[in-house]
Formats: sequence, structure tokens, C-alpha cells
Amino acid sequence: MTGAVEAWCLKTGMDQSIAIPIDYMREYVISPSLVYIPSAPDYCNTMCLWQNLVIPIMDLGILAGNPESTSTAGIVIISYYEKEKTNSVIKHSGFNVYAPPTKLLIHNQELVDLPDDYNSTLLPTVTSCFEHNGQLIYVHNIAHLFSRVLRESVIAA
Repeated sequence: MTGAVEAWCLKTGMDQSIAIPIDYMREYVISPSLVYIPSAPDYCNTMCLWQNLVIPIMDLGILAGNPESTSTAGIVIISYYEKEKTNSVIKHSGFNVYAPPTKLLIHNQELVDLPDDYNSTLLPTVTSCFEHNGQLIYVHNIAHLFSRVLRESVIAA
């Protein structure tokens, strides 16, 4: 299966899905207990406790400028590496999802160009885009999505 990569597809908005590496996902949590974070940006103003860790929860639908939905299916807890000075550190975060995660097999021939009207806030975080079963699915740099750089650019906008 050269040229194919296994990934999780996360429906992160009413019309938006992202793919994450298969080994990033730690757990799909249905009906999590979320805690509101006062004065945090709308797209990342909740957190939960997971395995004694405080996990920030991102709603990409809100970040993309789509109306907030009140019917999320749960959250997906992920782990990823973030480069800090001279070493990499494991970080944990989460996404609101609007449907249970599904496994995908992504093939090179499914890669497509980003739409011209893709959200300018998220554009710097996108590494690629592919079309799978007629749906565009975006691949983001996860560390950049949860970075201070993105947060500051959203606040400044």
C-alpha cells in the first residue's frame, strides 16, 4: 500500500472535517464534563480533566467562523509532539467533534489544492487537503493549532 496513510477523520464542524495521524488519538469521550475558562477565546474556552491532566478543548467550527453547534457528539483527546527549544515535548489537547471519529486510508491521488475561499485564520495551520468520498478533509499542523502564535493572531484579528 505504497502512498497510503491510515488516519482518523474528525468531523470538527457542520461542514468541516480534519484528518489526524492514527497514533495521535488517545480516546473518544462521549458526554465529557467540560469546564468553562473565563476570558479564553471562544474557540478554546473549555477544558476537561483526563487521566489527571487538564486538557484544553478546541472547537474548530467556531475558529473557522461557522455558527456554534450545541449538539457535539463528544471530544477526541489527542497527543502530539511540540518542539520546545532543543527537545520535543508530548502535549495533550482535545477537539469537539460532531460525529464519532472514523478511520480512513488516505491515498496520494486524493490530494487536492485548498479551496480559494478557505478560512484565512486556519490557512497557516493547513499542511494539505484531500478529497475522500466527495468530501474535503484538511490536515493541520496540530502543534500550530494549539500554539500561542495562532491564539495571538486570532485575538489581534
